Amino acid sequence: MLSAAVERDDARVPVEKASIVKSGEVLDWTITSTNDGNAPAHDYKTVGEIPAGTEFVTGSATADGGATVTYSIDRGKTFSEKPMIDQRQTDGSTKKVQAPVSMYTQVRYEWADALEQNGKLVATYKVRLR
Repeated sequence: MLSAAVERDDARVPVEKASIVKSGEVLDWTITSTNDGNAPAHDYKTVGEIPAGTEFVTGSATADGGATVTYSIDRGKTFSEKPMIDQRQTDGSTKKVQAPVSMYTQVRYEWADALEQNGKLVATYKVRLR
């Protein structure tokens, strides 16, 4: 299940009740995963989208159970803890540098431990409207 709330006036307003979300406002996204199956889910991962017109808020990704958090800058083709891009130098050469968060398109959570039968995991992240 995916849900979002807008940070407004020191409170969290569910996005469906916020009517219009304004530039600069922060959306808190929550991904709730439950295992309703009859066995543990091994190598469990979930991916959150960073919608167009928003920017990931640095340091906002959290998750139950010590998940590894990685990011994509290419719509989910690759993920890395620190996505890198080529930056042209003044001498014409290129150098690998960390991509700015404004380029992030997705955030992925990956758990080493299984999501147990009837278990639940929660992952969160924030984005700011441009």
